[in-house]
Amino acid sequence: MAREDAPLGFLLSLAVRLFHQRSHELMGDTQLHPGQMPIMFALWRDDGQAQKDLARRLNLAPATVTVTVNRLERAGILERRKDPEDQRVSRVYLTERGRDLHDTVVACLRATNEEALTGFTPEETDQLKEYLSRIIDNLEGAMQHRARKPDTHVDDAGSE
Repeated sequence: MAREDAPLGFLLSLAVRLFHQRSHELMGDTQLHPGQMPIMFALWRDDGQAQKDLARRLNLAPATVTVTVNRLERAGILERRKDPEDQRVSRVYLTERGRDLHDTVVACLRATNEEALTGFTPEETDQLKEYLSRIIDNLEGAMQHRARKPDTHVDDAGSE
């Protein structure tokens, strides 16, 4: 089957997987993986966030954030500290090493973007971003609609 005939989900998944693999190759010795980038960028933007807030803002499961933060902490990239006003809250901070990785990571991701978009005109790149944004909006809307929709009972005959 030609790629053009493949289902959209397959193509999106393949593109993301290849993008992550290439980004990981370029990041080399940073000890960072593409899946950790949302947390890193959130902290580069606003250091010292509570773990639960990171999970909510990034739409990640709290357990996923915990596992990622544990790995980044072991690598010396992040550290946890108790909130001085509420000891029950764990805040996540970049270490000096974590802050120093910013420019390297941005350069690697820019290079991956350039490689991914080789042969695209600026107009095609803008159009692709517009299409992907619309897909994201559609799926987020569908998920929000489903979350708000009350469960309905369907009897054995298939009517509600």
